[in-house]
Amino acid sequence: MIKLLIWSVLIIYMLIIFGLSAQEAFKSHSLSTSIAGKISPYIMKIESWLGLETTPVPQLNYRLRKLTHFFEYFLLAVLLFIALSFLQMKYRLKIAVVLIICIIYAVFDEIHQLFVPGRAPGIKDIFIDSSGAVLAVLLIYMIRLLKGRAH
Repeated sequence: MIKLLIWSVLIIYMLIIFGLSAQEAFKSHSLSTSIAGKISPYIMKIESWLGLETTPVPQLNYRLRKLTHFFEYFLLAVLLFIALSFLQMKYRLKIAVVLIICIIYAVFDEIHQLFVPGRAPGIKDIFIDSSGAVLAVLLIYMIRLLKGRAH
């Protein structure tokens, strides 16, 4: 039962990523700008407290969008690793499969944007997505190493 639940969560999450990429540019930009506008006052307080120059909302929006790419694929890698844990495969193969699937999904997600009005694929986004997956895998590996089970 838990296996089915984990795989279902993984598939639903992948569909969410696909759905977000299927949003037309105007809708996607409006959503992220709205979020950036809401968190901007808090970011400004932190920047002020740290003695930093305040970040304008458009720049904050850009950073937020890129961080979202990173963490989307970080979480995707974690969910994939958990789902694959139910399969009988060697640990290193599991890590390789997670990375390969995440990178392929990132590439196809960007290609998919060719067909969405106002959107365009970006090599930079593939790199950011892949970096999120790589960090997740490195953290998983380090946790396993600390537990003394990395083989």
